[in-house]
Amino acid sequence: MKKADEEELFTGSSDIMANGDGTWKTWGYSSIFGVCTVIGAESGKVIDIYVMSSYCKPCEVSKKLYSDKSKSSYQQWQSRHAKSCQKIILDQQVKWKFRT
Repeated sequence: MKKADEEELFTGSSDIMANGDGTWKTWGYSSIFGVCTVIGAESGKVIDIYVMSSYCKPCEVSKKLYSDKSKSSYQQWQSRHAKSCQKIILDQQVKWKFRT
């Protein structure tokens, strides 16, 4: 993909046009895994991919651990865990960036 990035940038223009598409394994909101791709309009090659998940094992375990405790305890844990969480929240937008 690094080579595809370079080819797309080599076209001579300071603007890069790309097409993106994403899909989940199953229809609706029941799928656990999905993928997004970005394809360079000039080169037709894949510039970037992003694998998404609607499941995070630590989140599931913590929900069970904190179920008997106060809601604030779980929220504190969740705020510490947010940066390493593997779950993609449905209203979160995927931000693409070129690796140059």
